[in-house]
Amino acid sequence: MTTKNFYENMYTDNKQDRVKLPFLYRKLRRFELNRIDVTCLLAPGGDSLLDIGCGDGGLLFRLKHKYDQLWGIDIAQSIIEHVVAKACSETRIHARVEDVNSSLDFEDASFDTVSALAVLEHVFDPYHFVAECRRLLRWGGVLIIEVPNVAFFPNRIRLLLGMIPRTSDEGTMGYDAGHLHYFTRKSLGELVESAGFKIVKVTSCGIFARPRRIWGSLLCGDILMVARKL
Repeated sequence: MTTKNFYENMYTDNKQDRVKLPFLYRKLRRFELNRIDVTCLLAPGGDSLLDIGCGDGGLLFRLKHKYDQLWGIDIAQSIIEHVVAKACSETRIHARVEDVNSSLDFEDASFDTVSALAVLEHVFDPYHFVAECRRLLRWGGVLIIEVPNVAFFPNRIRLLLGMIPRTSDEGTMGYDAGHLHYFTRKSLGELVESAGFKIVKVTSCGIFARPRRIWGSLLCGDILMVARKL
């Protein structure tokens, strides 16, 4: 199965909607601060934004009041067709198929902001990916990137018990939902800084996110990092 087919199947079969969430989690979801909510608060606004791995376009539509032009890319043709149809009356929102494992078909310094939520763990070469994000950003532009936190407390327990950590609940979609790489706050920060960014904020999402951020590297299941191009 090709990478493109894997993600096409993920979207078109609606497997994400069939994941059975734990009972307690379903009850507590009303206390959840999700990654799109947090990204909308942190996105600075400007002329243009690129959302890599845009999915159904949720972030693009939420941020249309902050940017003059918004682009979404995804590897799955079916999901891009959905976004294009949804945005038919939105002249500022654009979407097309792109494979982030290759060089993206945009000119250098095209965007004020690049976002990549739950994407980096799926790509073949994280160093190429972050360098490509930097190429696409204007001087002083902002990268917003979110990944699962492999150092999350439940994963530490799994390691102590001799089990491999899992960073996705989407168990029906391949091994760990196709996650190829695992990150801690420290390793993600080192990767981003090595590409020529300055980290300006590290935070997290999830249920009861605010109190858990007191010790986010242990208590939060994800890492959301904001960095500025030097």
